[in-house]
Amino acid sequence: MPSLKIFRIEFDRADAVYIPGECVSGFVIIDLAKEKLAEELKLSAKGEANVSWDEESSSTDCNGNSTTTTWTYRANEKYFELTISLLEKSEDDGKVHIPAGLSRYPFCIQLPCDLPCSFEHHVGHVRYTIKAVIVRSWRFNHECKAAYTVITIYDLNIRREQCIGIDDEVNQSFSCCFCCVSDGLINVHIKLPMTGFVPGQWIEAILDLKHNATINELQKICVKLQQSLEFRASFREDAPFDKKKKDKVTVATVQKITPFDKHLDKHTIALRLFIPPIPPSDLQFCDIIDLKYILRIVLHSKNWYYKIVKEYPILIGTIPLRFIPAPAASSSSDVFPSTSKREDVTPESNIVPSPSTPSLNDFVDTPPSYEESLSHRVSCIRDPKDSIYVHGVNEPFAPKYPVFKYFE
Repeated sequence: MPSLKIFRIEFDRADAVYIPGECVSGFVIIDLAKEKLAEELKLSAKGEANVSWDEESSSTDCNGNSTTTTWTYRANEKYFELTISLLEKSEDDGKVHIPAGLSRYPFCIQLPCDLPCSFEHHVGHVRYTIKAVIVRSWRFNHECKAAYTVITIYDLNIRREQCIGIDDEVNQSFSCCFCCVSDGLINVHIKLPMTGFVPGQWIEAILDLKHNATINELQKICVKLQQSLEFRASFREDAPFDKKKKDKVTVATVQKITPFDKHLDKHTIALRLFIPPIPPSDLQFCDIIDLKYILRIVLHSKNWYYKIVKEYPILIGTIPLRFIPAPAASSSSDVFPSTSKREDVTPESNIVPSPSTPSLNDFVDTPPSYEESLSHRVSCIRDPKDSIYVHGVNEPFAPKYPVFKYFE
């Protein structure tokens, strides 16, 4: 029977959610059937981003032989890494004596202020972990590991000019090459009251279908909230991040299918999209993963699968707007600033709380709850250097993001 019955990390918060500048504290729990000697009982904490993907290329030599080569692109950013001892060594034999029974060893790790938000994706992640190790040079080490969530403050109130509403007009006529199919006409007025949201809110897209021709022409309207992701990496470790990989992830969707009311000259449709627990825009302080949000509206025609696609930039924050911006009186191309302009807003380092700040709740009037993301999760938190025998390494993990319930 093994002497080590329990070896785990327990955080002082049930949700294990922290913000940059806070102290991550808790206990390392050890339950032994008998006393155990070790060289050291230590705890390591780190925060890092990793990106990795494979690409294949084929070539044919002069003899017609085909060869396929796999190229692996990687990138890593370390934000902090430290190790502390949890138990002092005995003066008699220079070893640590872990007593039999249940023991709790407290720890407290000070987080840096400039940290990106926790993020999980199959191509790359931003992850924060703590590992406890019972070091024994004469036998294998005992190890346990746990992940926690870091939420970077993303205040929509200092980005009000990027959260104004949308007032856009779509006028599209088209014809088919077959005489049996008449020309099509789609005339739709698209309005969004605002474009800055937090999880728990609803995005309401209002579409005015003008004229009977539009109502007759449309078959379906789809609205999707999508993440536009860009990962940066290189083939060699010492090379700059010169390779990019892009991906789009749909995190919420809603649609309206015909029939519409054909007896009205003007038909108004309001499609409401609930924002689930998701990370904030931009992934600030991370240089190898970029995250933006897009509201994609697709108008499907009945004629030969013709469709019109409109996309509008959306900001997702962790602190909601304290007022609702008025809709803009211009099209989407005039409403939103460029990506470079987005970087000119007030630096987040100016609003990161001091270490004494208890939680994100101090920044909002109504505290949010923290819920696991359904679209950002991994089956395990094992790193390439981790053994499969590390306690807790094979546990699934999903970051928890703030959700504001009072917007229902």
